[in-house]
Amino acid sequence: MEQNVLIWDTQERDWAAGRGRCGGKRRANGLGTGYKRSRSESDNNPLLEQDLRIATMVQYTQRFRRDRALVAGVSERGIAGLIHAICCWYGKAGMAFKDDSRRGSVVILVMVAMVAVMGLIAAGSLFLQNTQDVTTDEVHVGQAVSISTAGLVEALSWFRHQTAQPVTAFQPQRDLNAAPPINETDDPAIGIVREFEVSHAYGLWGRYEVRVTNVDSDGHTYPVIHDISIERNLVQTDPAFPNGGAWYLESTGTIFKKANSATYQETSFYNAGFPPYILNRTPVQTPLGPRPYVTVLTSAVTSTEVRRLVIQPPAGGGALCSRQGANVTIAAKARVVGNKKPGLIYPTGTGSASVLGELSGSPATYVVSPAGNYVDTVPQVFGGMQKNDLRTTADLYAESVTALPAVLPEYSLVYFKGNPTFNSSHSLRGTGILFVEGNLTIDYDSNSFYSGVIYVEGNYIQRAPSMVKGVVIVTGTSRLEGVGDFAELDYDPDILSQVLLFMGQYRFSKPTTFIRTAD
Repeated sequence: MEQNVLIWDTQERDWAAGRGRCGGKRRANGLGTGYKRSRSESDNNPLLEQDLRIATMVQYTQRFRRDRALVAGVSERGIAGLIHAICCWYGKAGMAFKDDSRRGSVVILVMVAMVAVMGLIAAGSLFLQNTQDVTTDEVHVGQAVSISTAGLVEALSWFRHQTAQPVTAFQPQRDLNAAPPINETDDPAIGIVREFEVSHAYGLWGRYEVRVTNVDSDGHTYPVIHDISIERNLVQTDPAFPNGGAWYLESTGTIFKKANSATYQETSFYNAGFPPYILNRTPVQTPLGPRPYVTVLTSAVTSTEVRRLVIQPPAGGGALCSRQGANVTIAAKARVVGNKKPGLIYPTGTGSASVLGELSGSPATYVVSPAGNYVDTVPQVFGGMQKNDLRTTADLYAESVTALPAVLPEYSLVYFKGNPTFNSSHSLRGTGILFVEGNLTIDYDSNSFYSGVIYVEGNYIQRAPSMVKGVVIVTGTSRLEGVGDFAELDYDPDILSQVLLFMGQYRFSKPTTFIRTAD
């Protein structure tokens, strides 16, 4: 008995019952809709059966291509969307290959896809973890560098606060029982050592060490903080350039964790017998199990140099020091006063100054003989420093008058590159040391008042009304003049003593350098 059956509906029902639904019940378009045949007819007609199978394959292939958007959109819908797309495709493809032995290839494909999905998940998790680890390491290194720099700052403070100047030995002390207590370090056996909490939530601590000595790879002990006066040409050939004029500083900053903050001691950070500096890894029992006494996350080493600012005017100094006598003009309404020092100093054989104004001192004019005893080079005047050292050491560097404040910082070293002109709009006022790499002009009506040392690597002009108290050293021409009021230059030993007292201390003479991350 022949039974007329709708092949497509039968397959869809079988798929819906056996494999579940995907997007509700579907019906075929075109060939499958309303096309009926008898099983006996198809059994007796192999060609018709083959045509039907080919047509069905073509139809589902087209449908599969339309549904590829499900897979293409996985980045927006997530892993769940991809799995959903695979399941739908598996259902359709399995329906297409229902009577075919090749259905197993679909299962394999789905398994491969699932493995790929799991691989993507694992790779993504690993990538995120690595990114987080790298970011954390970078933060810790930055913190270690900052902590190390703090050690350099305290080392500079230590040099400045020593009663014996210049410093000839680096030996920080600690004696809390003294009167007053001496607390220059937490561990004098190492050098300058300080510890402080960085993050209470994460249990992070910071520590910097400015070590007295260390051990090299060959096991030789060497001084870390050492005198570099000879290397910087500050040899002891003149009382103004004693040893201790320049020092090399190095600091190690560390981010670490303590196993037990209650029992931890700063002096037990390393094993006994340092250097070499070997971390104390003795196990300590904690609620989470045994932990090392200290765990270092990262360390960084920075270095710099410090120098004493030494001022040595030519031939002992006077109000105005000129490289050539013929280059000096003291015009009318100009006054140069040396008091107990010479008013004007210049070397012999360089001509005579033109003096129409007032010049006084003890003596009024000192002609240095032989001429070689008059030395006004930058290294000689500033204790071995070159111009580059002065720029680095300067409290203020400028190339334009407008870049300067109305009053220069008190007891500051100001380095000016260019040809500044101070006038009624911007006068020269302040106390300290002014170095001009160029020509300096104090113009009419500036009402300038400056105290300290002025070094001009060029020409110097001072006009009224103005007052400079201290020493002016000029390598080029010098001219002082006034109209109605005076342009005055006075040698003032009290001012110079104060400038040398406040500015002759140690100061950074080189930018801080990051050396390395320590072990």
